[in-house]
Amino acid sequence: MLPLRHSNTCFISYLSVRKDSPHINKIIHPYDWTYTPFGYKGSLSSGESGTFTVSSTQDRINYEKLKEKEKILFYEEVILYEDELDDNGCAVLSAKIVS
Repeated sequence: MLPLRHSNTCFISYLSVRKDSPHINKIIHPYDWTYTPFGYKGSLSSGESGTFTVSSTQDRINYEKLKEKEKILFYEEVILYEDELDDNGCAVLSAKIVS
C-alpha cells in the first residue's frame, strides 16, 4: 500500500478513539489506486546489438536559443487518459502540441 505522510499526533488521536473498531485495520482496496510505480527504477531498451555505449561529449545546450520568444502558430491539448478517482480527485494524462 502507499504510505501517506501525516501528523503523528493526529494519527495517534485517530487510532485511540477508534481502537475498538473492527474495521480499523481492514484493507478495503488491496490495490494502489494512485498507480504509484513503487520500486520502479526505470528501464533501458537497446538496439539490435543489445549493448550500450556511454561516452563523453563536448556538445552543450544553446541556452540563448532557448531564451528566444517565438510566436505560437498552432496549439492543441490532447487528453490521452482521464479518470475520476472517486472522492480522491482526478488523474489526467495529456499532451500539448505547439508549433
